[in-house]
Amino acid sequence: MELTKQNVEETTGSINKFLLTVTGIAPAYNGAWWFFTTYILLVLFSKRIYEVILKRNSVLIVVFSLIFYVLGYIQRIKVPIVLDNIYLDYFLRQLALFGTLQFPFVIGGVFQKEKIYSKINIRLSRERYKDFYLYSIIIGMIILHSFIETLFIAVFTGIVFIVCFNLISKKEYVSSFFRYMGKHSTNLWLIHMFFYMIYFKKLVYSPKYPILIYIWLIILCLPFSYLIEKIEENTKNIALNYKNTK
Repeated sequence: MELTKQNVEETTGSINKFLLTVTGIAPAYNGAWWFFTTYILLVLFSKRIYEVILKRNSVLIVVFSLIFYVLGYIQRIKVPIVLDNIYLDYFLRQLALFGTLQFPFVIGGVFQKEKIYSKINIRLSRERYKDFYLYSIIIGMIILHSFIETLFIAVFTGIVFIVCFNLISKKEYVSSFFRYMGKHSTNLWLIHMFFYMIYFKKLVYSPKYPILIYIWLIILCLPFSYLIEKIEENTKNIALNYKNTK
């Protein structure tokens, strides 16, 4: 276990660092937690975003969301504008991050509204070689991405991959496994970098081979995901009891 004085100090720090991190204003414990603030913003604005999706034309929603994504990508990756005022610069940076991550969020809402996934599923159910086509698309995207190595297309390949993978026929035990992992996926996403970057580097990389390291990392993180689930459950119960007593 690599709980050295240095990395403990790096991940505790002052009360200001703690408050800025837990509120998502400026996460400091893990440099890779840049997405934490955007994640919180998406959750906070999700209800309003879905209300707009339900009320407005889906094509226009996708177009405006795509434009926002392109502008956010340019600001974040290509030609970032840096402002002298730290508050305006912070706002611009968060706006760019939100712009790059809202697009798949909006696409999910449009898919739900227009029942696009169901329509694709019904159409493909009549195809004899459905799984072959879907696997071919996934492999084709992997090959394409190996030649076009840009983060810009990742959001598009990600959307297509999710749709194709969900449509592929699977055994029930395979589906059960992914449902189980899906329950813990957000927790694993939020905590795994603490394991392989800060606290347990040697332990995580001890298997030496990438696929074994990946599996071992998931195994190490899962108990902590259960702990987070328990904390979340208890917090919800406390909030519910408080609400009922008012």
